[in-house]
Amino acid sequence: MKNSPSLPQRVDYDASDCDYIQYWQGRQYEDEAEKIALRRFLPQQGGIIADLGAGFGRLLPLYAERFTKIILLDLSEKNLSQARLLAENLGLSQVEIKKGDLYQLPLKTAAIDWAVMVRVMHHLEAPERVLQEVARILRPGGYFILETANKCHFKARLRAWWRGEKNFSSSLEPYRQPAAGKEGIFYNFHPRAVEEMLRRCQLLPQAKLSVSNWRSPWIKKLFPRFILLSTERFFQPLLARINFGPSLFWLCQKNDS
Repeated sequence: MKNSPSLPQRVDYDASDCDYIQYWQGRQYEDEAEKIALRRFLPQQGGIIADLGAGFGRLLPLYAERFTKIILLDLSEKNLSQARLLAENLGLSQVEIKKGDLYQLPLKTAAIDWAVMVRVMHHLEAPERVLQEVARILRPGGYFILETANKCHFKARLRAWWRGEKNFSSSLEPYRQPAAGKEGIFYNFHPRAVEEMLRRCQLLPQAKLSVSNWRSPWIKKLFPRFILLSTERFFQPLLARINFGPSLFWLCQKNDS
């Protein structure tokens, strides 16, 4: 973990035994399911996009043909080096690789058209502080795509029912998962709590998707990936109505009124 006297705790992706690229090996279904969601929300053509907590640039190919400028921001030197190499290999000249902390974004106020934050919020001890920073850098009317680990997903509700935890789904408090290795911080957030935070930060939810709905080892072994992804594509909007999946994607618009 990285610590600071004035900033919350965070995960250390520069640790010698942390390999985020390796983490995605064997998670092709989850990777593609998230890209399906992003393709639904992202515009065909846009101005400036900032991927906040971009890691090694996993989502960079999605942005390449859509935006005139792409900012990949991360705190990890290792991740940034890998993202820089990926951008060079893809021959992309509109990419800016930037080191920065989510709690103090090194970006100008009202300078960004689109912001994306995927697989990040579950690491945040003070998520509303980060959302305030996102609202600051977005231009009026700009868009923000947020992914959150869903406290109330179907399997979690089943487990809570089995254990007799009657208040599990009604409590807006985040659930802190017992996390292994370097992921010492891992929060699952209640969808209603997320929506309330977004609204307080003037990031108004416009749409929501339920993502990685078939994230189960036995389901992934039982069905070919193309079937999982085709049904994923169809059910993402429908299952969002009942907060079914382990991951929720939110499309929000900055409102300064």
